[in-house]
Parts: sequence; C-alpha cells; structure tokens
Amino acid sequence: MSGYIDAHAGAPGPRIAAPVAALQRTGGLGSGASGASRQRQCGSVTNAFAERYDAMPRLLFVPIILLTPAALAARLAPPMPTPIFDPARFFAGATHGSGSLKVVVSKRVQVEVEGHGQVDGNVLTLDQTVREGSEPPSTRRWTFRPLGSGRYAGTLSDAAGPVAGDVTGNRLHLHFRMKGGIVADQLLDLAPDGQSAHNLMSFRKFGIVVARLDETIRRVP
Repeated sequence: MSGYIDAHAGAPGPRIAAPVAALQRTGGLGSGASGASRQRQCGSVTNAFAERYDAMPRLLFVPIILLTPAALAARLAPPMPTPIFDPARFFAGATHGSGSLKVVVSKRVQVEVEGHGQVDGNVLTLDQTVREGSEPPSTRRWTFRPLGSGRYAGTLSDAAGPVAGDVTGNRLHLHFRMKGGIVADQLLDLAPDGQSAHNLMSFRKFGIVVARLDETIRRVP
C-alpha cells in the first residue's frame, strides 16, 4: 500500500550476483606436540581455570549490583502483545510513508507517500499521493473489504486486475498484477504499538525481480 514502479521498468535481463562465502578455521592444541609440551600446556590451562574459579564469587555480585530496581522491572515486564493487522483500523485517517525504491540498472530513489483512508461500512478506501524521486507526484486509490478468515479482496487504480490479501498475525500480505506484465508482492508488518508498519515490496517480470521497495508507514495523529 505505497509507492511502486510503473511499466517503465521494462524487461531487463537477469543480473545474478553470487555471494562469496568465507570459511574461517581455528586451531587447538597441535597434534604434533611432544608429551612434555602437552603436560606444560595442560598445566597452564589448569592453573588458568583455577584462577578464574577463585574469582567467581566476587564476579557473581557484579550483575546484582548493576541491576537497579527499575532495570529489573523492565527485564521482568511481559512483552507487548503482537497486534492483529486490521487494514481498516491502521489506514483510516492520515498516514505517511517514507522509503526507497531500487530498480535494476538504476539508482535508488527516495519515495514519500501521503495517504488518507475512509471506512464506509466494512469497505476501506485509501487515497494516496506518491512522490518518487524527481518525478511529478502521482495519485492512486485502493479499496479493501474483508472476506472472512483473514482474507481480503481489493482494487487498485493502477493495477491490471484484482488485489488479493491475507492477514496472519501482525502481517498483511498483498498480491496483484500491474500493467506491463509486472507482478507485485507486498508484506506489511505491524509494529507492536500499532502505529507504524514496515513495508517490503518486490516486483517481478518473467519471474525475475526488477525492483524492491523498503518503506516505513506511520499513522499521523
């Protein structure tokens, strides 16, 4: 539910980057050491362990001293419950999105999105103004309605077909086709406080990723 590329992305050829894996090996006691050498090494290890063991009673008091009542309460406090992503609740009213879009063979560009959502019955209508780099602002409209069991059906003014959505916990997954044969997949993860969401979008053509969007969307008081 944010800014994305248009059909001008084209059909670039695949650019496959192969990551280089590095293996690091650490050695222990050399297998070729003599018996006397091994005894000296074992004796050194035993002495070092004894010194650390003698120091343990004193070191055990350090964490207890450093944990103040406030810090202890913070550690014992239960984690915030994970909210369920409700599109109508999150996008109703004003929202602001800020992120970056990376299209293959192009520089990363800044994306800013202003949204205003209205709920009529069980239908969410979201109007957005998108500013993508130095391009003129564009507008688009989304509509969403729940189907039950965490599934949603929607429309998008720039899409080439319906929008399908499903909610699992705090994640909203959207899938739709765009003009120019581009397929969009969108994952929105709602923050524990319910006031922001992390948006990751990927755009594929002929099965190849041609662009990615990374954005944070926040509700505006």
